[in-house]
Amino acid sequence: MALEGLFDHSDDPTGKILVSNLGPSLGPAVMQKVAEVNYKELPDSAFALVVAGKGETLRKFACINPETTLASLVYFAASTGHIPTALAKTAAVNLSEACKSFGLKVPSMISEFNADEDTLNVVVRDKNDYSLDDLSGYLLKEASVPKNFAYKEEGLFSTSTKEAATSSIKEFEKMAHTLSPDNKREVAKELSTRCQAWGVSPSEFISKHASNQRSEENLNVGINLRLTRLNDIEENEPHREALHKLASAVNDLEDSEIVDAFKEIDRRAGFDYKYTQVPDPFQSVFGLAKEAGFTFLHGNDRVTGDQLGILAENPTVLKNNFTEEFVSAFKSDPVTIFESLPLPQKLVLCRVANDIGTSNATPA
Repeated sequence: MALEGLFDHSDDPTGKILVSNLGPSLGPAVMQKVAEVNYKELPDSAFALVVAGKGETLRKFACINPETTLASLVYFAASTGHIPTALAKTAAVNLSEACKSFGLKVPSMISEFNADEDTLNVVVRDKNDYSLDDLSGYLLKEASVPKNFAYKEEGLFSTSTKEAATSSIKEFEKMAHTLSPDNKREVAKELSTRCQAWGVSPSEFISKHASNQRSEENLNVGINLRLTRLNDIEENEPHREALHKLASAVNDLEDSEIVDAFKEIDRRAGFDYKYTQVPDPFQSVFGLAKEAGFTFLHGNDRVTGDQLGILAENPTVLKNNFTEEFVSAFKSDPVTIFESLPLPQKLVLCRVANDIGTSNATPA
């Protein structure tokens, strides 16, 4: 889907528009930063304009850091006069918000649009379906305004400054257990994107919850821990059977299908209210890439950093053996805390972590 005369980075691969507008010194520097971004991985909220078409969505004017926002201002200026006024107003309001977020002066050409509330949520269908000058009957969708909060609906976890983003990482780690799995994942992804834009490294906790990488170990733990929690009584047999079927089918399913299967099983078995006892559906599917790093060996006892990380996500299991203060510290940095413990406590943690992953082993 395309709108004639609408420009952004994807329409300027050589940076000609940027360099001609920003000059030979600033232009190439901005272009380099713009080229480093993986735009396909960005959420809609990172763009100032989102236009929905038939089976395709047009996303223009990315604003995830000062450089991409400055570039989007240049491209917006090059596009004015070629796109409908309502769309220009929507983009202008969102660009204005981005400028304020990143400490950039709002250009007069942006502020002059004075968009009102009625234009903020306009997203048009394909231009062949409607006249772009007549917005009556067009689809409405939440505006792609890059707000200053990772959890926009509640106004939580500010990312308006580098300092705020750093603070929000810590706040999210404290509050994550209060969020639904879907909200927790959405916020983690948004925080990860916005923190990286500020040059702030997301914590391992955030990276885990934002991960799109399937983890076979997390899958095994997610299934086995649920089986452990389901007492071997007749009324739980349908849920146990469903988990065994899921275990045998994971290689043939998409990640999203596995997540949905976990959600349905959890709803029927009552686990959707007990995500302190079992990892939520997303945690049961996704994880971080394994590092050839931490492995503890002592006699027949063995535990990996991944196993400790999974154990840290199950405070109820930990509280049976350790104090709340320890559980809180262990959750923040499981490997470091583990390494600081005397051997007897290490062995306890090691065995608990292995119990989670091996109880009720799933059939092949």
